[in-house]
Amino acid sequence: MDFAIPPGLRDLQERIREFIAREIIPLESDPRRTEHGPTDAFRRELMAKARKAGVFAPHVAPELGGLGLPHLGRAIAFEEAGYSLLGPHALNVFAPDEGNMHLLEVVAKPEHKERWLRPLAQGDIRSCFCMTEPPPGAGSDPSMMLTTARRHGDHYVINGRKWFISGAVGASLAIVMAKIEDGNATMFLADMASPGIVVERVMHSLDTSFAGGHAVVRFDDLRVPADDILGAPGRGFHYAQVRLSPARLTHCMRWLGAVRRAHDTALEYARRREAFGKRIGEHEGVGFMLADNEMDMHLARLVIWHCAWALDQGDLALHESSRAKVIVSEALWRVADRCVQVLGGQGVTDSEVARIFADLRAFRIYDGPSEVHRWSIAKRLLKGTHPASRERPPQLPTPTPGTDGPLRASADGPMSPVAAAASEDRSVEAATVARWLAHETHAREVLVTCLERLPGGAIQENWALDVTIDAGPWSGSHEWLLRTNARSSVAASLTRTQEFAVLRAAHAHGVVVPQPLFLCSDANV
Repeated sequence: MDFAIPPGLRDLQERIREFIAREIIPLESDPRRTEHGPTDAFRRELMAKARKAGVFAPHVAPELGGLGLPHLGRAIAFEEAGYSLLGPHALNVFAPDEGNMHLLEVVAKPEHKERWLRPLAQGDIRSCFCMTEPPPGAGSDPSMMLTTARRHGDHYVINGRKWFISGAVGASLAIVMAKIEDGNATMFLADMASPGIVVERVMHSLDTSFAGGHAVVRFDDLRVPADDILGAPGRGFHYAQVRLSPARLTHCMRWLGAVRRAHDTALEYARRREAFGKRIGEHEGVGFMLADNEMDMHLARLVIWHCAWALDQGDLALHESSRAKVIVSEALWRVADRCVQVLGGQGVTDSEVARIFADLRAFRIYDGPSEVHRWSIAKRLLKGTHPASRERPPQLPTPTPGTDGPLRASADGPMSPVAAAASEDRSVEAATVARWLAHETHAREVLVTCLERLPGGAIQENWALDVTIDAGPWSGSHEWLLRTNARSSVAASLTRTQEFAVLRAAHAHGVVVPQPLFLCSDANV
């Protein structure tokens, strides 16, 4: 276990830190910083500065103009960006655009990436994510969604009402969640200038840093071409987790930077302000608060880094991100509250700390309130599906010697698409499957959004697998079947290798059989 930041990333960290201090913090008093975030002109000015400094869009793929950092790298960069509430806007890593970029990069078709992701990544447009609804619609429970999308020829007609839609005012793209006729949620890509989209009002809120604020949005017979479904129909809830799992973590990253700013301000004040004959930091009542701040921030950083590492392994990290969201949001709230207390009257009046304190409160609510995440964590604990219940950490796939590819069949090893489930304590792991498929499909990232064992199977076991592949010939979303050796000792008439060869030959000759795609011989996979 090595906690050292690699030299290249350390250099980027220092460059972002210097950029924020030199270029961004002096602009915090600019009148174009409104109660609904920076104006569009101000935001573009900030981004131009970040481009010039070479720190723009650290999360986006290089072919889209970014630095292509993995999640662990983003943890370093986003914390530094968050040191000023304007920093995420300058680096183009602010919400909801950052999460929407990740979703589009993973799920969208090439034509959608070109139309929406590229200008979004370059900061030319903004976006919004339309999911939350007024009661009795979808809130913390997305299954209560009332917005509908009815097929009408080659279009879908969407009707419904959303609220708390961050960034809706001034956005060009809306990602809209609606239920289609079969009751399954689906994501649609809609131009905000389309007839049928009405921004009813901008909501006044405690926080003031989201560009465009938060709005109530209504869809009145909005017509969206069927080709503008994001990913596959009916997979909306799966894609929501693809987006929200890393997005809630990047909130943690940015807010850690902001709270570190508040702590630095309070610490500096405690060093120079005197009362009762000595500096106030020397009084235990104040010094202990500063010490508690240090411990809470260190805890938050470690939790963030661990969850980022889990995401980088190819896991969706639902458990880790829920845990991180609760721990970090509550720890950082304690830090901000102590900073206000140390600063006294200056902490609640015209200061950046007061603004950080006010903006931070909503963090315990959006992207899932703490109570819902605790409930989800408890469910996984009771079911034994939390990460700590795994037998061992997933391993990277290794090539089979003497073969023409990284993961080809070997006549001697267990021949299964994942791992031969040879004993009762083995299970198929989503993270391991994702990494194997990333190698096999030559993709930069593969996300497994569903991996569920199907009933039956004395000779082999079948698993329903939903995957999203970000690039390469297999780019897009797929519903596949994995077949592994069964846990029983019943003899098989064919090995998985033989079965694969038979299916491939039959398919090549036009016989209607399941199309065999990949065969893996690595027992770690």
